[in-house]
Amino acid sequence: MVKPSIVIAEDDPAFRNVLHFLMTRMGFAVESFSDGQLAYERLKSYAADLLITDQQMPHCSGIDLLQKIANDEAIADIPAVLCTAKGLELDTQSLVERFSIVAIMHKPFSPRKLGQFVREFLVARQAA
Repeated sequence: MVKPSIVIAEDDPAFRNVLHFLMTRMGFAVESFSDGQLAYERLKSYAADLLITDQQMPHCSGIDLLQKIANDEAIADIPAVLCTAKGLELDTQSLVERFSIVAIMHKPFSPRKLGQFVREFLVARQAA
């Protein structure tokens, strides 16, 4: 069986490494990037099962990344988890309606909680 694949876009190196380690340990194929533009370039040539993206990143924010993905028919349906410290400043309902967001995680959150969601989501997606 092929491992589900995850792309992570997170500018904080320590948190990116924690997420990468956790998702790899959970048995997923993981690629991590320090900004949204790098993640987008990879997604254009890589059939990821899930994107995990930070909202606040230099050069290309999480929402900018989601907009680029939505505008690219080849990858527009990649589901995404948006991680943000700006929960009250974002119109989360609008974001969920506009993009393929399957969850919004408000920082600080437990990486284990994210891992549990990712496992449940990808298992359900494979079963469908």
